[in-house]
Amino acid sequence: MKKIFSSLLALCMLLSLAACGGGEVTAPPPEQPAASEAAASQAAAEADWAVYWYLCGSDLETNGGFASGDFAELLEVTLPDNVKVVIETGGSSAWHNDFVDPSKLQRFVYESEGLKLVDEQPS
Repeated sequence: MKKIFSSLLALCMLLSLAACGGGEVTAPPPEQPAASEAAASQAAAEADWAVYWYLCGSDLETNGGFASGDFAELLEVTLPDNVKVVIETGGSSAWHNDFVDPSKLQRFVYESEGLKLVDEQPS
């Protein structure tokens, strides 16, 4: 019985190996995006974008001015017309720049035209 089982198992393994290969393997053709997908992609690229950034000075600013450094780095970037960055500042007893008031919570908008203070509240 063991000999018959071993022979059948060996035969199955040989048949399995014979089933592998022999055909030509080709890559599937690249898919072309549908017209509606291309239009949606273009619409997303042209859409207006707003990035909201809460710049909490307590952990970044007080012990080294890192928030001011990040803020200055942002101001070096020229933004496209469809992108605005809204920055909320607060939480620090001192800022290492000339435009953030540590006694207030301030909201700035940075866009292609530059930086504007749009709101401030007592902290």
